[in-house]
Amino acid sequence: MGYLPYDLTVKAISWIIVMIYCGIFGTIFLVKAIKATKEVKFQRNMYRTISIILFLYVVIRVFFLLSDFERDANSDTLLYYQFVVISYITTAIAFLNIIYFLESTVLRKTKHAISYIIIIMIIIDVSILILFNEYIQMVRYFNYALSYTEVGLILLVYLYLTVKSTGKLRQNSFLSLLGLALAGVASFLEMDALLMTGAIPAWLSPTIFAIGITIFAYSYIRSV
Repeated sequence: MGYLPYDLTVKAISWIIVMIYCGIFGTIFLVKAIKATKEVKFQRNMYRTISIILFLYVVIRVFFLLSDFERDANSDTLLYYQFVVISYITTAIAFLNIIYFLESTVLRKTKHAISYIIIIMIIIDVSILILFNEYIQMVRYFNYALSYTEVGLILLVYLYLTVKSTGKLRQNSFLSLLGLALAGVASFLEMDALLMTGAIPAWLSPTIFAIGITIFAYSYIRSV
């Protein structure tokens, strides 16, 4: 054990299993998107969106694991912060996909204004990463705000659909809401302030995330 107060090997193995799991789900949705008929645009876009999110999450976890190994070996270095920021930028891009999809299908009155705002915030994020490394430690809080704002918005949309819809759409919306909420809890448990206490088991967050993503993926598989 190095600078981190928990077993990094356990955490790495747990998240690698989740990454493989997401890759399998992502491939399933990609195949469904390819096989979907061109006439059913909604179905094809839905499958493609979920596939992109799952593949991007694999990338997210790769950089988070790299940041963990760098921090465990050398403490809070510039490289560690760069890995973390890249992970959060990828997270913002992943959530942007589903927000764009929701703005195309549910939130049409926004005319993709929310997506454009998020794109601007991502550009700011990338600019700081490339040009202003002296501020990179403070970018973490900017990324917290961006990521949790995106998650909150997505959860509100699914909550709205759960309340306002009926029948199968309500069931699917509730399952999506439940799956995303569990994934959000898993992400919260990954916060630095909690993990560095050593009180959170290294396997807990990936386990909760795997359960959440399974429920979320299932809701989309059964929705068509």
